[in-house]
Amino acid sequence: MQEDQAIENKKFDLFPELIHFYNLGTVELNKASISVPQNEHEFLLLLENNHVLLFTLYGDEQKMLFILFDKNIDLSTYKELGNILASQIADKISGIRKEVVLVSPPLILSTSVAQELISGSTPDWHCHYLHSHVHRIQLWSFPQSNMNRKVAHA
Repeated sequence: MQEDQAIENKKFDLFPELIHFYNLGTVELNKASISVPQNEHEFLLLLENNHVLLFTLYGDEQKMLFILFDKNIDLSTYKELGNILASQIADKISGIRKEVVLVSPPLILSTSVAQELISGSTPDWHCHYLHSHVHRIQLWSFPQSNMNRKVAHA
């Protein structure tokens, strides 16, 4: 599909460059490369040390947006940041694909559920933001049937 190629070619364009996060300052996209866990142990440590929020983007194709951030910072504040990011990403996909893309409310995932959903999958893309802490923003795609099977068991 031509829209899929447009999204693939403009991965970073999907992510807002700068968010004015109420009175908490700005949150900036950091385009520097980040290390991706190289093995199952590193991946599990990443999940254990971070809150994991899941947003589902519903359009012609469903996407799962996982937002990870340090467990030592306020969950409710960064859940709101997740809402802002997910909504802005959905708006950009809508503009590219010329379709309505809806965003689910966030789900807070345990380490085991996040590991089950993500294991064996490769992200379409990932990036991170800086706002006092590093936020890893990862967008993962699953085939419709695979995603439904995994989410049904979560």
